[in-house]
Amino acid sequence: MGCFASKKPDPAKNDQEERLPEDDEETNQLIEAIAQRIVGIRTKAEDYSAQLQVQVAEIENSKLGILEEQPVRVNGVVTVGYEPESSTPEVPLLEAREGQEVEILVREMGGWAYCRRVGDKTPGWLPADRIAELAQLIADHEVGDAEGLLNLKLGDVVEVVSRHYSGWAQCRLWTGPQLPGSTNDRQIGWVTDAYLQDNRSEAMLASKWHRLVLQALEEVVAYAVQLETYLAQAMGKSSCEALGSDCCNLVQAKEQGTKAPTRH
Repeated sequence: MGCFASKKPDPAKNDQEERLPEDDEETNQLIEAIAQRIVGIRTKAEDYSAQLQVQVAEIENSKLGILEEQPVRVNGVVTVGYEPESSTPEVPLLEAREGQEVEILVREMGGWAYCRRVGDKTPGWLPADRIAELAQLIADHEVGDAEGLLNLKLGDVVEVVSRHYSGWAQCRLWTGPQLPGSTNDRQIGWVTDAYLQDNRSEAMLASKWHRLVLQALEEVVAYAVQLETYLAQAMGKSSCEALGSDCCNLVQAKEQGTKAPTRH
């Protein structure tokens, strides 16, 4: 008898043979069930966010109504000058020069900040990316070699980049406006919010916790949209087909960038 060389089985072929249509159907059903649950969570988060935004507007408007009686409390500076093309009483836009001190009354999530300039109590809107919110350390913030945290001294001035609902602020040491074309190599890290004396306006303080919750809800929505996109890809569908028109509108709105302010 002749000797025949044995042929190794192809694992991929065996997997394909063992994979039954029922398996694919069950997997898709499971993915769709997970996707529906995530859509429900996202929808609730969006509803809560919309309701909370109304409350924030009411709180801040009630505080902003007595601005004329209060002096300007500097808590920020203009990093890039701004000259608005137009301004209306309904949406007042401020003209500001680089280095000008301002009071940040409300820092909107939509990319705009409601401010007052020193020597002018009339409030108006400035692009949030053209101002820096400043805060001073009221005590030494010593964290050793802890990764992601800043070691700072009493009296240091920092730029507050963002605030987290957990009670921390992401900051970097303030050394003045950045020169055009230069690289911002200042270390950025987290500082306990309780160490900052930041002179925030009454409107900002009154809605502080509401805005932190809004930030958390915004993160929930963003993560949900991301998960829905992954699940849509797993099911072999386009993102819009799987997520629905509401979610697609949300994604498209984010891609379009900052919109003009509409409140106050």
